[in-house]
Amino acid sequence: MATETLHQNNPTDLAPVAPVRGKSVLLSLLDGPPLEPARRARAERRRRYPRRTGTGNRQRYMQEIASTTDLAESCRVHRKLNRNVLIATTTLGLTTGGALLWAPLSYLGAVGIVLVSRHTVMDAVAQWREQRRIGVAAMSALVKILLLANFQFVLCSLSVMLYASNRKLMHTVRDHSTRNMIDVFRQTPREVWVMRNEVELQVPLDSVTTDDVVVVHAGEMIPVDGRIVHGSGEHAGEIESVSVRKSELDDTPSAVTTGPWAHGPADDYLDGSSPRYASIDRPLPLTELGSPYGYGWYRLEFKSGASRKVKIAAPGSGDRLLLALDGEPVGTLGVGPDAQRTMTLSLKRGPRVLTVLADNMGRRADGLGHVAKGLVSPLLEVTPFKLAKPKLAEADPVEPLSMLSPIMNVRDADTTRPERAVWSFTHRKKSQLILEMGPAPSRGLVLLNGTALTFLEPGGVLRRVLSEEPMVKGANTLEFAPLDEGLHDDEAVAALKQAMSAMPVEILEATGELGGTGTWAFAKWEPPLDAMFDELPKTKMAQTSTPSWWRAAFDAADTTASLFIDLKGMTKGQVYLNGHHIARYFVAGADGKSLPPMSRVLLPRTLLRTSGNEVTIFDEHGGNPSKAKLEYAGDQRPLGLTRARG
Repeated sequence: MATETLHQNNPTDLAPVAPVRGKSVLLSLLDGPPLEPARRARAERRRRYPRRTGTGNRQRYMQEIASTTDLAESCRVHRKLNRNVLIATTTLGLTTGGALLWAPLSYLGAVGIVLVSRHTVMDAVAQWREQRRIGVAAMSALVKILLLANFQFVLCSLSVMLYASNRKLMHTVRDHSTRNMIDVFRQTPREVWVMRNEVELQVPLDSVTTDDVVVVHAGEMIPVDGRIVHGSGEHAGEIESVSVRKSELDDTPSAVTTGPWAHGPADDYLDGSSPRYASIDRPLPLTELGSPYGYGWYRLEFKSGASRKVKIAAPGSGDRLLLALDGEPVGTLGVGPDAQRTMTLSLKRGPRVLTVLADNMGRRADGLGHVAKGLVSPLLEVTPFKLAKPKLAEADPVEPLSMLSPIMNVRDADTTRPERAVWSFTHRKKSQLILEMGPAPSRGLVLLNGTALTFLEPGGVLRRVLSEEPMVKGANTLEFAPLDEGLHDDEAVAALKQAMSAMPVEILEATGELGGTGTWAFAKWEPPLDAMFDELPKTKMAQTSTPSWWRAAFDAADTTASLFIDLKGMTKGQVYLNGHHIARYFVAGADGKSLPPMSRVLLPRTLLRTSGNEVTIFDEHGGNPSKAKLEYAGDQRPLGLTRARG
């Protein structure tokens, strides 16, 4: 028998310890191995008083944790299935006897067929109500009906027998799996063997204290925190792995001190004076300008003929556009809690410079094609367009996949509901119209004059310039047709109708391009040169409100622990560790108001070094990194015990 000793770190902070294979283990809070007489005494006691680990104990453990109601329900279902199998077996015997001996027996067996088959019909009806599709239960019920109609009693009773046996088998397997899972989690002992004064005692698990020696035998799981300090036997020295909580003997610091934060400004990009800007004919997606990831800088230089206020929009652009006029941030267009669909600019007479920091927040995964990122077209001056209030109407259901394809999680037979929200408008000018629709109350199709524009998910938003087709000169109809997802409850249907009536829809009319004949330029988003980073005192860090780069150096004494950077004081941006991109973050708006749930970012261990680490942060609104800090993961982290062979 092999034996190993684990040194317990903190008995009041417990976590499961993986069983050690092929040996006994001592969980010890002492620095020395147990004495040989104690081992001999333990072996003699185990020989004379073998432990009881039969099915009786496991059944008792299961009864203690399983709900009485659940057990009663399981037993009731089990009895019902046994009864169905008995009826099906009897029915098969009667119909077989009717076919071979006496015909009236077959009609008597038909009664049993009906009794058992009613469950098949009930399953088929329930599946149709919930999923609106014909499943195996419906097909089985149809086969039984056809066999009965053709007086094929033997085949029908055989089908019933197979169905009843299959239901019983599935319930038995599921019930056994549940019981086995309960059994596994209840094998953790409530009492442990502890070595005290060279005597092995059985004590409650809760009474284990610091400096106790806990004896662990092969295959046992002891929920204590410790380390192996002694082992002997055939497989001594071979350890798989052990995970424990952070303990009293753990000398890993709870936080890491960083060096001073250095600031790299992006003011020359913001005011448009950077020599990195290169002329372009017109705005293009980020991918076409060589920036498929991250951000990109656009610049528009134009002349304003008079002082005026103008409302602008960026239809089709994605995902967020941070605008600055003459070097001063004026707001964000696009998506997100602090962004707007439209924005009003106050233009003064004379030359003006508008810069745009375009953020690429990722790409769609719903199968509806490519979505352009960045400023994909010139900014438009817009005015509100009159749109009639929505009306609820009914129309023939349509299949979404017959109009758009592919659509994730939509099948060929899926259709829309007959209820629709309908908006009507008339447009006879040649000016462009911009549609802003959503968030959607449910999954559904957006149709313009009967032609599908897109398929929206719950909360989805549509922003699009309406082209000449399918829009017509004169009266037009915009519709939202929700997908039929088996909604039959009257209250739920009424709530859906109310949500469709309240669905936000706005149409804007474009009166022209902002800047008219102005010139466009583009610059890639990249960090400043090393020489441009300067250390800032904490008082000046708090005054930064424009896009900025920050970086700081730190040492990580323990590269096996989970190290996080708490982004308190920052807003939205991206994090790099030792030159590698780690994550994007969005923890606060431009006003500094917190936006949960995100608050910190994990720094991967594979990129950490014991010394000379560098963390780099880009923040759209500057932020204040003096409030950010590096810290280890709370009160739980893995303890790296590597495999060793003696």
